[in-house]
Amino acid sequence: MVRTAAALEQIRTASVEAVAMAVGYRSKKDLYRALRQLTGFTPRAIRAMSPEAARDLVEIWQLKARTAGGVRKTI
Repeated sequence: MVRTAAALEQIRTASVEAVAMAVGYRSKKDLYRALRQLTGFTPRAIRAMSPEAARDLVEIWQLKARTAGGVRKTI
């Protein structure tokens, strides 16, 4: 969660590959998969968001990354 939150902060201003390496993913494919799985958005979709929407997404994931249980899906 922490890596994903850090990646979300950087994804709008740097390449996916650069962000992946900076936050500790082995490849851009791994980062792409993590973002898609945890947020429901691809890096392209995140970049296409308005600055306000992207900022909100970052804030939500920063809060979730700080919680003890992280993100849990409920059924």
